[in-house]
Amino acid sequence: MGENKNWLIITSVAFGVGFSLSLAVTRQVRTSALISLITIPASAAGVFVANRQRQQEMFMFLKADIKTLEQQKEALKRSLQTLQDYQDATQATHAQAQQELEAKLQQLQTQLDADQQKHHSLQSDLAALEQQRQTLEQAVARLLQQAHRTKKRLIELRSQASHLQAQLAEVSQ
Repeated sequence: MGENKNWLIITSVAFGVGFSLSLAVTRQVRTSALISLITIPASAAGVFVANRQRQQEMFMFLKADIKTLEQQKEALKRSLQTLQDYQDATQATHAQAQQELEAKLQQLQTQLDADQQKHHSLQSDLAALEQQRQTLEQAVARLLQQAHRTKKRLIELRSQASHLQAQLAEVSQ
């Protein structure tokens, strides 16, 4: 619609200017009108050429913009692929690290269970040894008491033996 309006304005101006200049030179209205009528197709051709040139320029600008956009599209595709590759690698690394951590955790849990069993076993052994120590201490205490009584009895018996020997020596004399 804008091009039609431009064409109408330009051809009208060309007609008016052509008519005025021709009338000033020839002083004949009919000749001036005919000359002015000739300017209408000439100005229409000029408008057409100008519009065509503008369209060509717009086409070239659009073509350049399309090429730039396509290059940007390809760059974005490469960037997205790089990002996807990085994300895939990161996920693979994460999955591998998680598997390694789970394996290490399982290994540590197994070691902890074994250590706990060993601890319980050592505590049981320690309790048994403590019981044996107490039993031995009691036995040693009884043996010491018995040794003390035996020593006392030995002293008494030696005293009696000495006394009996003295009596025997008296009787033998």
